[in-house]
Amino acid sequence: MEFIVTSSDIRQNEGVNNTFENFKLIAQRRDGYCYYKYPIAGGLNSDIPDLAIADLEYGVCLLNFQSFLKLDDIAELRDYEWVVRNSIVDSPVLKLEDYVVNLKSKYDKFRPLRGKIKINYFVVFPLIKRSDFLRKFKEYDIVEHCKFADELSSPYDSYWPQKANFFDSQTKKLFLSVTQGAGRLNDYKRLIEGAKSSVIGEAIKLIDTKIAYLDKQQHAAAVQIPDGPQRIRGMAGTGKTIILTMKAAFLHSRYPDKKILYTFHTQSLYNQIRDLITKFYRENEEKDPNWSNLLIMHSWGGKAKEGVYSRTCLRNSISPLPYVINSQNGTLGYVCEKALAYKISEEYDFVLMDEAQDFPPSFFQLIYRLTYAPKRIIFAYDELQSLNKLSILDTGELFGLEPDGSKVVDFTSGVYEGGIEMDFVLYKSYRNPLEVLMTAHSIGLGIYNRDGYMQIIDSREVWRAIGYNVLEGEFTHPDENIVIERPKANSLSLAYELYSGNRKSLEYKSFKSREEEISWISNSIVNDIKNEGVEPENILVISINQSLIEKYFIPLQNKLFNKGIPSIIPGVGGIDRDKFGEKGFVTLSTVYKAKGNEAFIVYVMAFDFLYDFVDFVTARNRAFTSISRSKGWCTITGIQEAMDRAVAEIDETMSNIPMFKFKFPDPLKVERKLSQEEHARRLQVKQRSSQAIKELLAADDEAVQLTDEEREALRKKFNL
Repeated sequence: MEFIVTSSDIRQNEGVNNTFENFKLIAQRRDGYCYYKYPIAGGLNSDIPDLAIADLEYGVCLLNFQSFLKLDDIAELRDYEWVVRNSIVDSPVLKLEDYVVNLKSKYDKFRPLRGKIKINYFVVFPLIKRSDFLRKFKEYDIVEHCKFADELSSPYDSYWPQKANFFDSQTKKLFLSVTQGAGRLNDYKRLIEGAKSSVIGEAIKLIDTKIAYLDKQQHAAAVQIPDGPQRIRGMAGTGKTIILTMKAAFLHSRYPDKKILYTFHTQSLYNQIRDLITKFYRENEEKDPNWSNLLIMHSWGGKAKEGVYSRTCLRNSISPLPYVINSQNGTLGYVCEKALAYKISEEYDFVLMDEAQDFPPSFFQLIYRLTYAPKRIIFAYDELQSLNKLSILDTGELFGLEPDGSKVVDFTSGVYEGGIEMDFVLYKSYRNPLEVLMTAHSIGLGIYNRDGYMQIIDSREVWRAIGYNVLEGEFTHPDENIVIERPKANSLSLAYELYSGNRKSLEYKSFKSREEEISWISNSIVNDIKNEGVEPENILVISINQSLIEKYFIPLQNKLFNKGIPSIIPGVGGIDRDKFGEKGFVTLSTVYKAKGNEAFIVYVMAFDFLYDFVDFVTARNRAFTSISRSKGWCTITGIQEAMDRAVAEIDETMSNIPMFKFKFPDPLKVERKLSQEEHARRLQVKQRSSQAIKELLAADDEAVQLTDEEREALRKKFNL
């Protein structure tokens, strides 16, 4: 059994804390969860029972403690009310019964559980003995739902006067999912044990009916309330956004009057985040969240949509700075740093930061100033979202230092009161099939690149944090043999558990021309929709060449339109840049807009730009991000010799899965560690080339004299 304390205030109630510790002893081998102050089932925060046990064999047991009531405090028991210390109060037994009714309704919403969950409940009096209570109130028949001081060390079975032994494997998962508060993630109209389909669209529908429940790490991270800042980290697909949105809904249900901020970096995530929070919130409440107290805001904001920075400026009489590119700190970093020079008033009781790896330190410091003590700032940090940072920044770098040099936020002690972790690490990826994820890492790092490793991870800790085991090697010297394995248990995509067809999770093709590539992709999408039954919104096309989007996507969009398939390009042609995965539309996206989103079927085109001369690392990062958007099937395409070279890299990756086997490179020769001079030289080449093209286009036609050889060379270079 997993034991979860959602708040450290359990230590303030000795009776509750002692009983919780006793359950750790007598129920540790049971299967299920034992909670302090969870689950929520509507009503007031004060109505949540102190302890709840969800036993996968027996059902549910709730305990609510009257820890400070002595027998002399209770003067009279009435049908609905008690007279306690000269005041009339609701009967604690009936209040707990009200909660039972609400909790039972949560389970009854799902047909396979309806009428089957046994909920036992007891009001606990740690300062009163049963015999004394019965002597004083012998005419009242309420003791069947009471526990007394002399019964708190009773055997486990004594808490289960009613037991349930109805669970099969599917209803166990459903019971656990609803208990966790994850029930709304799925549609339970069909629950077919062992069902599979050879048709992709049907397999996707099966995935949508598959019972989703959180693993123990995810669940604890979602419901525990820290007494200060907390980091939740793991690589893409480990469920960080699910955890953070569930946590936002949980906090809003438990503290409806508190001001909660949820902020993020990628604007296209807005609708997804709002939808998830609403789903989770409606698990507990039959209404939508109060968006005045639960604010979802992009980090920047502007005139069209309020953001954290723009709202902060408005509330603190600061003139907001315009969007300017600042090479030293980045745009957001620059404006937040300037804002920190002003007095900032606190506004939020809780702050949840998604995509925290994309925020500059000055934004963290601004959030810290905006948050009331004890600074409950929960930030989800992607270990390897874009490979831009191969190690996470220390909290001292993010939140800054005190005048005496100590860290403003320090995770050294590891836990808050109640055992609530300061730094959760999530190891299991639930998005990408194993082959897709390992190819994304291999290409992103350039492990099998013929010119050498492009970026380097030289730490066992980092490899472990992203779900790998280092079997051989210490990363200490060049040409050392390195063997790294990804356990199947750490890549748990449902796509191939429920799909029995012939399409591979990863496919890759090289074409002679861009026109041929675009035509093939359009035909493949038509097949996905018309023959495989895939809904258009489950298909995403990404180009890793950011600069020629209209040249690629407009022809592809036209070909799809001519075949009766509508598509959208977020941010182009009047389409809101936040639109993503719109029902009935295939999405055609840049890498930047796709980051943070996902789809069952992903096409990564123009992959030949992986070998971009000017900035190899950026191209590798784009490739990694694009491939890792797939939670089912990924197809990589490109043209000519460069794509043939990419195919060779992917072939070697696939031949070694589930391992990476390579010689450790000389760190001085790794592309990621290029000297500043070399990096500056490449940027200068890029700038000079761009300027030359502009001058060429601006020149009079008669002034441009090109030989036939030069024209042919230009045509080949730019794929004209």
